[in-house]
Amino acid sequence: MTAPTPPPPDASPLAAYAWPSAHVADALRALATVSGLGLAPDASLRDDTPHDEESLRALGLSLGLSLDPVQAPWRGATALVSGGPMLARLPDGTGFFLLLAARRGRARLLTPALTVVDVPATLVRDALRAPHVSAALTQVDADLDLIGVPAPRRAKARTLLLDERLGLRPAVVAFVVRAAGSRSIISHLREVGLFSALGALLAALVTHYALGLFAWIFLAWGALAGRVDPGWLIAWTLALASQVALRGVLLDATGKLALRGGAAVKRLLLIGALRGDLDQMRAHGMGGIIGRTVESEAFEQLALNGGMRLVIGTWELVVALVIASQGAGGTLLVLLGLLALVAAALTGLRFLRKKDEWTRARLAITGDLIERMVGHRTRLAQESPSTWHSGEDQALSDYVQRSAAPDELEAALTVWPRRAFMALGMLIVALAAGTAPDPLGIGLGLAGLLLGAQALDATAGGVAAIAGAVVARRVIRDLIDAARRPERIGAIFPAAPAPAPAPAAPTTTTSTAASSVPATSHTPPTPVLTLSRVGYTYPGRARPVLRDVDLELADGERLLLEGGSGSGKSTLAAIMAGLRLPSEGLVLLRGLDPATWGEASWRRRAVASPQFHDNRVIAGTFAFNLLLGRGGLPEPSALSEAEALCRELGLGPLIERMPAGLLQQVGESGWQLSHGERSRLYLARALLQNADLVLLDESFGALDPENQGKALACALSRARTLVVIAHP
Repeated sequence: MTAPTPPPPDASPLAAYAWPSAHVADALRALATVSGLGLAPDASLRDDTPHDEESLRALGLSLGLSLDPVQAPWRGATALVSGGPMLARLPDGTGFFLLLAARRGRARLLTPALTVVDVPATLVRDALRAPHVSAALTQVDADLDLIGVPAPRRAKARTLLLDERLGLRPAVVAFVVRAAGSRSIISHLREVGLFSALGALLAALVTHYALGLFAWIFLAWGALAGRVDPGWLIAWTLALASQVALRGVLLDATGKLALRGGAAVKRLLLIGALRGDLDQMRAHGMGGIIGRTVESEAFEQLALNGGMRLVIGTWELVVALVIASQGAGGTLLVLLGLLALVAAALTGLRFLRKKDEWTRARLAITGDLIERMVGHRTRLAQESPSTWHSGEDQALSDYVQRSAAPDELEAALTVWPRRAFMALGMLIVALAAGTAPDPLGIGLGLAGLLLGAQALDATAGGVAAIAGAVVARRVIRDLIDAARRPERIGAIFPAAPAPAPAPAAPTTTTSTAASSVPATSHTPPTPVLTLSRVGYTYPGRARPVLRDVDLELADGERLLLEGGSGSGKSTLAAIMAGLRLPSEGLVLLRGLDPATWGEASWRRRAVASPQFHDNRVIAGTFAFNLLLGRGGLPEPSALSEAEALCRELGLGPLIERMPAGLLQQVGESGWQLSHGERSRLYLARALLQNADLVLLDESFGALDPENQGKALACALSRARTLVVIAHP
């Protein structure tokens, strides 16, 4: 890349550390390399110059990186720039800062010269602040000058006035850079620093057991040889005291390992849940979903706890056998330890098979119980009381029988290898000591025996936990596969403003198929969506729900799609919105197919508001729910646009009732919205995305005639191209 242009003399002190916008692709590659995230093995070498968030995100995905926008108000802006790795755009759009990490108020920046500089985090915050923050700063300074605040108190007064004036308004926006979900699990573990935590844990283990070995040597030479030397006693005491301190270090390293590993696992499962196949999830039913939720938690806990126990136990066993090999009966103790380890492994395999059978039975009975609870009223009305519990006793009996085998095997796995090793090992050491009494050899043999028993206990517990994690992974395999599925990126297209739709009047129809009402225009319509011989068949079904669908929509057109329940209206809308790929046929948006657009780009240009039961109010502010399709960032211009749209939809009285207005918390733990208010929230969420195509699936059914008229008029006036799905 070419050298960046030097900053002007009056530029920000940090301007020399900013990357020009023209070199953002090189900046992302450098940030991924230096931060340890690395690039995807098949990372493309694009040199595009993106101008918007969508193109920037697509560029990151092409490199195997996920760019997630985050923001902070003035009060939390310093905390935001304390994270990393992060890419932040300058407010004037001329360049980017690359933040590697920050600590104790200092930020580490990666410069275009590929050097790392350490600067105050407040300087980065000030360089990235939004324009309205600069205006507030100017006004506050003018007010302080007017009232004559003395210099010693000026800084504190300035901070308090800025906090009061800016409040929770966004001040800094940046992009957190992470490994994309499709990257290998190693990349995600490296990202959260799991390997550094594992290295610290192993170093602490080595030191801990080295001191333990010295303590046993001191004990053997002192107590067993009959030598009471103060020097040996002091050394033995110091070794034991050091072990106590190292035990705290071990607990700290273990906690960090669990936290970082848990973060990586939870993130992968969340990505898989968000990107999983909706039809496949529905096929599991509510009971199956609850069971899979429990198994996902079990997978995380068992994998992490079992993995750590297995690592620690294996290391302890290696150390124990090495120590035992140098002591009395060393060869026999080593063979006995290996034999106990093999027995634990074979028992673990049997436990894995029985655990798998038990888990399947438990999931089946859990799913059946949940479905019976959900359909309890239906059972009361339609089933005879004599059949309510039909099959339940047999199912419970089978479940109890299947529970016995894994319980017995787990008990045998965690008890017998350690006990057998300890009993036979003591016999071996006693026989060896009687044949050739050697104080040091006896001490090493006993040390190896005790450490080996402790190691087998940890190893057996780790094997049992790993077996449970393997079973849980089989249950949630589709979530992990969905997270690992590469996202279709498509080409990178700069965002271009779409033409405004021509005015169109609401039109009613009595058709039971689809009717199109073109907007009045003197120019030929531009195709925005084309469907050619589109068909769709649900997985596992032989009969297609859609067949040979041909449709073409131009800019400004309004389409009313009617039909009975189960006729495929919602499926067709999902195909139009890119939520499903057709089983056959061709779908084009602005003349390009889904592979060319990519998943994210298609869904930004074709937005669907699904049926009421498929839509959600997320626990957060009302503004966040409105702007969810735009990243959820409540920028001042976006808030103004959202409030104007809400008032147009008749939600003005709701906004005025809520104490915090658009920033009021809503959802299960906040302000409760009525059925009609939720429907208009979902409609506003779709319209605020300013998409080329808006699809509304029965969005007006929950509204009274007056609000229905307002909502329909708003959708007709604001949507560029509109498809409305309704029952006849």
